[in-house]
Amino acid sequence: MRRISFLVLSLFAFSAFVFAEIPQGFSYQAVVRNSNNAIVANSNIVVTFSILQGSSSGSVVYKEEHSVNTNANGLFTVVLGQGTVKTGNFAGINWSAGQFFLKTESSYGESVTQLLSVPYAMYSGKTLGSYTKDEVDNKMVEARRDAIMSMVSLDKSTIKGVFSVADDRMVYFSKGNLQYNPSTSEWRFAQHQYDCIGTDNTNISSTYEGWIDLFGWGTSGYSGSQPYNTSTSYSEYGPQQSQNLIESNENYDWGIFNVINNGGNAKGLWRTPTREEWDYIIERDGGSKYGVASVDGVNGCILLPDNWVIPQGLSFTSGMAFSEGAEYYSEVNSYSALEWSRMEAAGAVFLPATGYREGTTVENVNKSGSYWSSTAGTTRSDFAFRISFYSNQIGVGDDRRTLGRTVRLVRDVK
Repeated sequence: MRRISFLVLSLFAFSAFVFAEIPQGFSYQAVVRNSNNAIVANSNIVVTFSILQGSSSGSVVYKEEHSVNTNANGLFTVVLGQGTVKTGNFAGINWSAGQFFLKTESSYGESVTQLLSVPYAMYSGKTLGSYTKDEVDNKMVEARRDAIMSMVSLDKSTIKGVFSVADDRMVYFSKGNLQYNPSTSEWRFAQHQYDCIGTDNTNISSTYEGWIDLFGWGTSGYSGSQPYNTSTSYSEYGPQQSQNLIESNENYDWGIFNVINNGGNAKGLWRTPTREEWDYIIERDGGSKYGVASVDGVNGCILLPDNWVIPQGLSFTSGMAFSEGAEYYSEVNSYSALEWSRMEAAGAVFLPATGYREGTTVENVNKSGSYWSSTAGTTRSDFAFRISFYSNQIGVGDDRRTLGRTVRLVRDVK
């Protein structure tokens, strides 16, 4: 069976929420891709939506049809509950009667995603008028995050967990670290989150036929800043005069300037987190959303999404080990590849301890991790900020941009 590829950008924007407890519909916005992962742009598509009760193959309680027109980016928007009705009555759906799933069908295939409890169900047993404005606002923010995490049909390059990086901004992480092949000039994401090139990065050169994943800062390939640079001259790494990888210098950002062949295969889909965003990620909920771990024998640091729900039968301990050393990661958390696949499916991110490269020498593989930000250094003009961790510590600081470090890209939640 072919499966339609919808990147759902926003859900549950209720058109009648402020007027009644039962909404007349919710907004659904998505990007359509075909079986080759290419965007279906400027096309008329008939899309059928079915709400299933009980399971992904449950009975249809409501079905409607929309004729949509995608824009140049493959984007369309509809209000579910306001299409051409084929079966049932949207207003008559009893949302408290178990689990519900949304089935989406078109000429490109079909997809089924589970619906979380819809936002207005949070108000059961309490009338809307008895809530303060702040309570309503907070519940809608929580509902939006829950809806995004539960319902998003993201492409295979993206982890479904939603991460706040500011009070008003959220991102998704890529499903693996960035890798580059100098001989073919290809970019890709690692197949697994716990994959790392390790000491093979010592082979780095402009003609190397293998893959590398430790890069100097700003080495997107733009304006002479090549990803295979090993020079100690900071002028070969990103923009000068302590300028960040944004705005007029955004092409130095790996995700903005390059096509990533298993990451949407188009420029501008990804970006590098800023210094402030890395700080925000590790400080969320009092620092309880990260912890060191060993995954399939690879050491690293786990980041949990905003509304984290641990998979049944697994456990997670936040924080760091008491001592420094490769052997201490597994004392905090340890997962097999199968167990990690369940953690990842729930939205967890893993940053492997890839070490760092100085020239053609690689150090600290499986002992420490260091991931670039898009923010230039402040203590010296040849520095840039990165997030670094060992088994017993984590933090954001600036260091030499000539050192080879890892890149993990994000995409904004729209």
